[in-house]
Amino acid sequence: MLNIDRERIIKLADKIAEYSLYALIFTLPVSKSMVEIFFTIALASWVIKRLLLKSFTPVSTELNIPIAVFVLIGFLSTVTSVSLLLSLKGFFFKLFEWVMIYFIVIEMINTKEKLNNTVFIMLLAAFIMSIDGIFQAIAGRDFFLNYASVAGYIIRASFDSPNGFGAWLVVMLLLTLSLACFSKNNKRHLLWILICPLIFCLVSTYSRGAWMAGFIS
Repeated sequence: MLNIDRERIIKLADKIAEYSLYALIFTLPVSKSMVEIFFTIALASWVIKRLLLKSFTPVSTELNIPIAVFVLIGFLSTVTSVSLLLSLKGFFFKLFEWVMIYFIVIEMINTKEKLNNTVFIMLLAAFIMSIDGIFQAIAGRDFFLNYASVAGYIIRASFDSPNGFGAWLVVMLLLTLSLACFSKNNKRHLLWILICPLIFCLVSTYSRGAWMAGFIS
């Protein structure tokens, strides 16, 4: 009986972490606080699962060693910082947080169905944010946070800056373009349609860094 309950709790923790990741991806362009909330839920679920499994060994990937070196360098630069408390905050709530997100994603998004769900959430977010960007270009403000465009014509949607929006758009645009070029299903024409507003928004950010990154990528 205890083993059955233990397995149920592990499966429930997996589900909660999985859907928290979906929510994190979807709310990433809109709300930093929601990202933190969903990350905390995913992390807590992962910890509960690992406690029941009595193992905190991360999933083995080819990036484990490079990530470990990167974290070590970050930690060494933190402990030698002139502002230790501020640096520790950055280490745990920025660097370490995204490292944990990586390992949680690797562990939870482990089937084709879950991967497809993740891609769908990303594409849905890309569609909604592109509409938000177009709306801001026309109305002068976005419809999520009522953020105004910069100088009346440079869009940023719900991001703090046009550069941030442009960087996010590059990732979404490359994902959409790759799927449109290489997908074999009959939905790829919808992907080509989505590419158009994404390109419009990227151009309208006037973020030369994002343009260059997109072109090189």
